[in-house]
Amino acid sequence: MTGSAFLAEFMGLYIMIVSAAFVLRHDSFIEYAQNFADDISLRYSVALVELAAGLGVVLTNRVLELSYRGAVTVVGGMMVIEAVFHLLAEEEHERRLVESLEDGIYWKVFGILSLLFGVYLVSRGFAIL
Repeated sequence: MTGSAFLAEFMGLYIMIVSAAFVLRHDSFIEYAQNFADDISLRYSVALVELAAGLGVVLTNRVLELSYRGAVTVVGGMMVIEAVFHLLAEEEHERRLVESLEDGIYWKVFGILSLLFGVYLVSRGFAIL
């Protein structure tokens, strides 16, 4: 098994589980996002872990192509960008971002699209398709 296949399996399963939760319990995620924006210690802690994970993915999987391997690298890069945003953004910017996402339909649509992406990664990582 290649590193890319493992990362696709791992990320795909993780994304599928979290996406299902987005769709089924979007109200809880809206409340979590509001609390996340208000708690600087939580925001920094999560951002530091996400930064380490994102850098780990990008540095171990340097593949830029239109395939699942490239998608894994892009997700790792997105993790780094998001972590840096949370580390550098002021509280007011975090609150505005959360307010813009309070509509429940966003969480459902994002959850469904993410679920499909997770299925794609899992199917490619496990070589199902």
